[in-house]
Amino acid sequence: MGNYSELELLIQQDSHGVLQAQIRYRLNENYIQTPMSAFMLDPEDPQLRDPQQAGVILRDAFFRSDNIKNEFVRVRTLSNDKRQPLRIRLCLDASDDRLHGIAWETINDPQHSVNGEEVPLLHNRECLFSRYLYSTVANRSRLRNQKAIRALVAIANPRGLKSEFSSIDIVAMQNLACNALHPLQTGGLGDKAVSLKAIVEAMSDGVDILYLVCHGVLSNGEGVLWLEDEQGNAARVSGEVFASALSGLEHPPTLVVLCSCQSAGNGMASRNTLAAVGPVLARQGIPAVLAMQGNIMLSTAEKFLAAFFSQLRKHGEVDRAVAYARREVRQEPDWWMPVIFTRLDNARIWYQPGFYSANAEETEVSVWGKIIRNITNDKCTPIIGSMLNESSLGSRRGLARRWGELYNYPLDDHDMDDLPQVAQFLSVMEQEVFPQEEFYKATYQFLCEQHYDDIPYASRKLSEAEIIPQLNTVISDIGRKVRQRDNRDPHLLLAKLGFPIYITTDPSDLLVDALIEQGRKPRVRLFRWNIFSAKLDRQYMKSSLVPLAEKASKDFPVIVKLFGDLRDKSTLVMTEDHYFEYLAKASTSSVSLPREVRSCLNDSGLLFVGFQQDSWEFRVLFRSLLALEGKELRVPYEHCSVQIDPNSLIDVVRARYYIEKYLEQAKLRLYWGDAATFIRELDTQYRRRI
Repeated sequence: MGNYSELELLIQQDSHGVLQAQIRYRLNENYIQTPMSAFMLDPEDPQLRDPQQAGVILRDAFFRSDNIKNEFVRVRTLSNDKRQPLRIRLCLDASDDRLHGIAWETINDPQHSVNGEEVPLLHNRECLFSRYLYSTVANRSRLRNQKAIRALVAIANPRGLKSEFSSIDIVAMQNLACNALHPLQTGGLGDKAVSLKAIVEAMSDGVDILYLVCHGVLSNGEGVLWLEDEQGNAARVSGEVFASALSGLEHPPTLVVLCSCQSAGNGMASRNTLAAVGPVLARQGIPAVLAMQGNIMLSTAEKFLAAFFSQLRKHGEVDRAVAYARREVRQEPDWWMPVIFTRLDNARIWYQPGFYSANAEETEVSVWGKIIRNITNDKCTPIIGSMLNESSLGSRRGLARRWGELYNYPLDDHDMDDLPQVAQFLSVMEQEVFPQEEFYKATYQFLCEQHYDDIPYASRKLSEAEIIPQLNTVISDIGRKVRQRDNRDPHLLLAKLGFPIYITTDPSDLLVDALIEQGRKPRVRLFRWNIFSAKLDRQYMKSSLVPLAEKASKDFPVIVKLFGDLRDKSTLVMTEDHYFEYLAKASTSSVSLPREVRSCLNDSGLLFVGFQQDSWEFRVLFRSLLALEGKELRVPYEHCSVQIDPNSLIDVVRARYYIEKYLEQAKLRLYWGDAATFIRELDTQYRRRI
């Protein structure tokens, strides 16, 4: 993951309607901002329609304030000294349409010139520039692993357009798009007409990038795209209709590329510019939109887009790809017309799984090598979180929100994603066992919705009284069928790796079943956080077919269920009070965990898989680890945490610092990606070396 200097250019109206400008930026761990300064610019100035004159006017207006100019120069100098690109985001007042009609991309460099002539700031490839448009629509698009990215190419060349629109060479543009997007999964509409209906239907099963080539215009205050009707004739589609159709998808695209004339406005100040299609898409919540702010020549568009996608497929950062492509067309008169809108902090539309390390000299190969060495030496202990089971049992955050809405959770809306807080509310308002009982029912409902065909016929319509005693068996039945058809199932791969001890927050038997299928003889133990978990743990010890004196090994592994077992609802850790009790027991009792397990936790490399950094289970687990005697023995080992959610707003550097503080002096490596991807890569790396 790249490092950047970040700077925001903010322009907004004050209470008197006067434009004010400000620079905000991050330096190390601190955020710095200049005082607001008067921004002397008339958005209606006709000279702004000329890109060369606009560049001078915008530079003079923005850098008129010494505070702003000096801070800009300072940040840029620091960025150059660190050899880091400067990521610039232009934040405009959403209430002033005129500002969005200005060709800000033409702004001249306040410092540098070439042979005495001024040069545009964005001719510098190290300046990554994007526009920000405020949106009241929540961002529902989720970043995905680059290997799973899908793109749709749609090229409209309808019959019946006026002669002012040149014909689009469909074959040439199709080849350009497919070559540029390779090796991403790319599809088209086949023989279907490029209608709005056909585009939406093609995107309904999840498309990350929409690459649309068509003619467009800003006419009578309305952004318009010329698509096709079902007979291939010209169909006028307004920007609002187009944006609503895309934002209404269950999984909206992460990036929309509009290769159409005037899809981002007409390159001049106008109160109607926000009606253009590009900004409308951004305001409707599409995370990134690349559009044109004038009548761009098709030759320029072809050259620009080829360069843009050649870079985008390398790193997935839209502003960085635009900066490269813009430099490739800088000699063209319309070089400034492509404009990128983004709502993404790091401008990334996909992520590349891998380890994050502040040490540039440390390679990914070396980190994997250390982990594999720990595994082969029986010095690695996986600690498995609930996120690994989301596809099987559902999301705990999703469950919390459903409960919050269903039972009218009265506190902060943000807390409705927090299952222990919502469960605490239910235990107080209903009765103490209510959250556990509802958890069984909600999990069964999820299984019926997502895995109905895998549920045995006799278990498809269980009564509420039957769900609690039979849920664990239903989950095992489903898991068995999933593993039979998916040889890359995470539980199956973990079982094949053959760890002596597995620590899990999963109350089901998915991992137990996978180990038995591999010929292992697992023993189940529970963390004794209350009297019910202690009782069930003793039952497991009594009924075990493996002698208690048998040392944990690959063939006789021990599975420790930390937060309860579905065989007894009273063992489940659900509410805030439960987590407090759990932490108190972990801090004061030396018999809550088997001695062999405590020893292993202190004298092996820890492999954290499937945890959300801000979740209760994550924080409580780490606190309980820190309470263990002998924790200094963990220092020599490599520890890995699958802890960075690519879809969260977590600052990677701060997240790493936060977790390392929790683990004190232990070495920690963070993996950027989801748990299933990590486990599959771990299996690949293991088989490659063993």
